[in-house]
Amino acid sequence: KNECPHCGYAAGTPQAAPNLPVKTVLARRYLVGKAFDANGEGVTYMALDLITRTPVHLREFFPDTLVTRREKSLDVSVSADKESSFSPLLRSFLELWRRLAKMRSVVQTPNVLNIFEENGTAYVVTEHFESVTLRDFLLRTPTGFLNWDQVRQLFMPLLSALEQLHQAGIVH
Repeated sequence: KNECPHCGYAAGTPQAAPNLPVKTVLARRYLVGKAFDANGEGVTYMALDLITRTPVHLREFFPDTLVTRREKSLDVSVSADKESSFSPLLRSFLELWRRLAKMRSVVQTPNVLNIFEENGTAYVVTEHFESVTLRDFLLRTPTGFLNWDQVRQLFMPLLSALEQLHQAGIVH
């Protein structure tokens, strides 16, 4: 099985619609890999920075209740009756990430490497980081739960980061 060492994409496996096709190049720099996270706001892909040859995360603004992707196109199409909602949300997405890009001192947030608009939407590129969900983390512990000292060690840095973000006016 021929698998990408960075994103785990198995050659020949189609990316689920409406996600960007694997091997799409954005901003003439980022090679899109496998989508690994999606919510109502957008989709996050593994990607390769073709200039630095390093893996990155690429977040596409794709509010799935407001937009679709045109068939055989990379363009995002806003539903006719949703344009008044899409534009402010797009501006808010860009503003949030621009503000996060300035907060490199908050080590618990990913470093923003690039923000750009293309295909009728916006994209954010952040450093690649390894992570595990809390659920998976708990499944790996012998007892399946954490004691208070373990919880404190995990969550105090998170709470500290949230405090710094809130002080900067960023509320999540």
